[in-house]
Amino acid sequence: MAQYTKKKEQQKKIVHLHTHTEYSILDGFCRISNLVQRCKELNMPAVAITDHGVLFGVLEFYQQCYKHGIKPIIGCEIYIAPNSRFIKKTTAGEPKYFHGILLAKNNQGYQNLLKLVSAGFIEGFYFKPRVDKELLAKYSDGLFFLTACKYGELQYYLLKNDLKQLEKSIEDYISIFGIENFFLEIQRHNDPEEETVIKTFAELSVKYNIKLVATNDAHYIHRSDAKFQDALMCIQTGNLLSDENRYKYNTDLLYLKSADEMNELFYDYPEAIENTLKISQHCNVLLDLGANKFHFPIFQLPQEIKSANKYLRDLCYQSADKIFGETRDKKINERLEYELEIIKKMGFASYFLIVADFVEFAKKNNIAVGPGRGSAAGCLVAYLLGITEINPLQYNLLFERFLNTERISMPDIDIDFCFRRRNELFEYARKKYGIDNVSQIITFGTLKMRNAVRDVGRILGVPIAEVNNILKKLPDDTEFNLVELIAKIPELQNYFSKHPQFQDWFTIADAIKGMPRNISTHPAGLVISDRPLVEYLPLYYDTKNEIITTQFDLDGIEKLGLVKMDFLAIKSLTVIDDTLKMIDEKIRPDIRNIPLDDYKTFELLKNGATTGVFQLESKGIQNVMVKLQPDKFTDLIALLALYRPGVLQSGMVDSFINRKHGLEPIKYPHPLLSDILNETYGVILYQEQVMQIANKIAGYSLAKADLLRKAMGKKIPEIMEQEKLPFIEGCQKHSKISQSEAEEIFLLIEKFAEYGFNKSHSAAYALFSYRTAYLKAHFLLEFLIATLSNEIEQNNPKFELFINDALKNNIKILPPDINKSAALFTKENGNIRYGLAAIQNIGLNCIEEIIEERKKNGNFKDLIDFCSRVNIAKIKKNGIESLIYAGAFDFTKYTRATLINSLTTILHSKIQENSKNMDSLFDFSSKEFVEKTYTITPEYPHIEKLLHEKKVLGFYLSEHPLSKYTEEIKFISKYDLSLIDELPDEAPLFVAGLLTEIQLKFDKKNQTMCIGFLDTLDGALETIIFSSVYEKYKDLIFENSFVYIFGRFEKLYSNRFCAIKIFPIENGFSEIISKINVIIDNVAPDETIIKTLNNLINNQQDGKTKIFISLKTDANNFAVIKPKKNQIKVDYNFIIELQTRFGEENIKIEYSAF
Repeated sequence: MAQYTKKKEQQKKIVHLHTHTEYSILDGFCRISNLVQRCKELNMPAVAITDHGVLFGVLEFYQQCYKHGIKPIIGCEIYIAPNSRFIKKTTAGEPKYFHGILLAKNNQGYQNLLKLVSAGFIEGFYFKPRVDKELLAKYSDGLFFLTACKYGELQYYLLKNDLKQLEKSIEDYISIFGIENFFLEIQRHNDPEEETVIKTFAELSVKYNIKLVATNDAHYIHRSDAKFQDALMCIQTGNLLSDENRYKYNTDLLYLKSADEMNELFYDYPEAIENTLKISQHCNVLLDLGANKFHFPIFQLPQEIKSANKYLRDLCYQSADKIFGETRDKKINERLEYELEIIKKMGFASYFLIVADFVEFAKKNNIAVGPGRGSAAGCLVAYLLGITEINPLQYNLLFERFLNTERISMPDIDIDFCFRRRNELFEYARKKYGIDNVSQIITFGTLKMRNAVRDVGRILGVPIAEVNNILKKLPDDTEFNLVELIAKIPELQNYFSKHPQFQDWFTIADAIKGMPRNISTHPAGLVISDRPLVEYLPLYYDTKNEIITTQFDLDGIEKLGLVKMDFLAIKSLTVIDDTLKMIDEKIRPDIRNIPLDDYKTFELLKNGATTGVFQLESKGIQNVMVKLQPDKFTDLIALLALYRPGVLQSGMVDSFINRKHGLEPIKYPHPLLSDILNETYGVILYQEQVMQIANKIAGYSLAKADLLRKAMGKKIPEIMEQEKLPFIEGCQKHSKISQSEAEEIFLLIEKFAEYGFNKSHSAAYALFSYRTAYLKAHFLLEFLIATLSNEIEQNNPKFELFINDALKNNIKILPPDINKSAALFTKENGNIRYGLAAIQNIGLNCIEEIIEERKKNGNFKDLIDFCSRVNIAKIKKNGIESLIYAGAFDFTKYTRATLINSLTTILHSKIQENSKNMDSLFDFSSKEFVEKTYTITPEYPHIEKLLHEKKVLGFYLSEHPLSKYTEEIKFISKYDLSLIDELPDEAPLFVAGLLTEIQLKFDKKNQTMCIGFLDTLDGALETIIFSSVYEKYKDLIFENSFVYIFGRFEKLYSNRFCAIKIFPIENGFSEIISKINVIIDNVAPDETIIKTLNNLINNQQDGKTKIFISLKTDANNFAVIKPKKNQIKVDYNFIIELQTRFGEENIKIEYSAF
């Protein structure tokens, strides 16, 4: 200790060279931002990132370090194969890999690190991404090598006492890296084996003249964080925290120790501490990030063309001649020249050619392509190249919203393609630009709040039912502090007071939420480079999808200036494509050239009949559309901009609609703005209008106006304050507007800029919406078939919506039929035949085999014939049962119950035949066999039959069990489940349905409550019945009980319905309706009317509903008559008869439920 005390003042600093961030996924608990902040607090000059086998966090780490004045050291804890990286097996007792630390000294070292880490995944992956000594020798230049933890190669042979192999390994690494770049790493975490390593390494250091370096294997920042890192490890391995035999670090010392702690820990090896500083001084990697340097792939130009700018110009003018012809005027030419000049100045010509090439490839190969999206729709060049399909000049779309010399960034053109054929675009890119220059892009799934609670609950051993119950009590907002939330929710307080063993649950979940949990591949993103990507970034191998991706996400790729393409897959494009293919060629429209003023299309839009229409599917937007009554294409552009949360709450929608219909005067903030705001009736709706206002009245360039728009939209106060005075002065100078008027205009556009929407995007998507609406209006049957065929997913809530849409349009959904159904939905005599692929438990391969057999050998005669001809080992019993329950064998004379009860016998006979390997052990077609095999059984009760149907189809196809009550349910309930998203929290509801999936639970007072679903005519609603309500109505609470429930809709708790009162549907009117008042509007009432009413009342049975007659004696007074029989049992028919005879407005009803 004396030696340490003497040098303490000189050795205050240390650099941590072995650090695992959050990107050592589910192992490291050092968030990069916290790590760097802690290093700053500890006055450390530098710090290294050395995640396990990956470089995921390098760019974030690099930028955070420079932001806080700390030198970033880029490294990795690699995995080294004991032999060749290509050998994917090991002998018994031999390790699969060793650990080693690589640190980049310079940019050459960083380049080599990229190649090594990439090769570990692409060439050497075996449990972990492994490199070998051959690769290390090839890419050793510019790298330091540290021997890592006790799982390093030298440590392995040392602890195994294999001194001969130990010395050979030392010589190998000296040969690979050079003795000046090779360090023996020593660590102390209270592990006896580490002390053995330190002692021997000290001797080897002298013998070979190799330097020692001290590290702490930091997996978390503070010592108290050990339990959080341990939790992450359990989530990774699937073990319980209480499992004593699980893999874990048996220490809490893997934290970011201070310089004093490290100096004290290695007091006997001060040179090992000094060497951390020496290493850091030699690590000087400089990354070129955010410098507006772009690395475009090389686009192959025609031989005679020398520059991308010229080729782009030629293509645009050729297209302009073709599209505009003689109508091409000065305005078009000026706009085109302006855009081309900006594109040339910013160096983006190649980018446009690359994007246009992808679109051209797709169109030539009949891959459906969208009309455009985003601000790119405001670019005339994009329109002329066919990238977008809406003329920006026609709709006053601004180029500066897309590309701006004062806002230098890579242009971002997202393209929508048919989701089934998107991979063809990926393959085309690889072939055109080279497989090494193209890659898909990684994404990181993080632990969202609810996932963190679920994962931590599991590793603590909390029963899954309790985890799910707790999750239902949590709000959807991820910003909540979970520990603070306990104090706000009494049920949580009670739970944790009763379960002290789970006290850490929310503390741990709060700590780990937001950490990366898993890795996946961006479905749409593709990066394309001018050189092999490994020269810019590390690559990763996605073992699940068997594809190579980047190790940097979208944000990192943009920082590097690489070209990122988004090939977005939109189902609606495939629906359009499928619809067109079904239409007879003679009448098939050219969807890109349909008239934008089609009467039938606008009638469909005005009626809100837009189920299945792109962007116009929700009930909310349909309601707005009915009020708006769009009659021109620009109305549709406005509608998509209007229907957004902020705008809906601002009152702008009502003002817009009222002004359109002349119910409110059109007002302009200033007369000079009338031409800008005319199309939106004086309402500032679009971001482009904000730009135009600044341009017109304040003299801003459109480029500068875009910066103002951005600052206002994002509420950047510093920029808004900076711009206020120039804007006001500009108004005064440029438009002679007074200061007070200018200030008012500034405040007004500041307010509306918050809600303003990108008009270019709205216009492009309006065209998309219009095309789908056009097809629905003109080719309804084909459109519905295409829509249904593209929504075949298990438990897809939209599916039933589209089925109901067909039924509303008087198109029958014919049940599945094993002899008539295809895999997908098909046309049949003006109706829709159900597709077999929409039945559960039947795979597409099985369906294809069934259809192939049917084509080859004719229709199936019955179930026996079916089972004798298909591969029952592949289709399996549960698949055939699903076909039966779905009605696919209803064409036979047998009930579904008979077929189900006979199936085992039929399959047994088939299996026997197969096992004997004989051509015909049984004559399956003989009358004797048929009669012997079928177990004749009466059909299932109607409700049971429907429930079986729903189980395999996901909904009731034949009819809903409540269908006979439809009219009275509508009368009582007046509630549409499709509007659920628009309901406020605690909204009172009165809903009818079947109680299904009932689960009885015990609450905190050990009283019975239940949760389940209320299966309504509009869909299923999660329902909870607390103990007080359950006790009162338990006789009505059972599986498939038909009930009315009055309750409240709890939006905060994941859209659940909380029951307050429950009534039976059968004969429930009398309990629900407490009072009826019949008003007779007649000063001198006709005795016949009174007599008729009394007769109606007397014909009803005694009940609970009170009934009164109110005679209107004058305008304001009534004489109330109480009939002799004034408490009766009422039903729906009685109410309807009263309304029919006396007028609906004269029947006043009070409900006991409300």
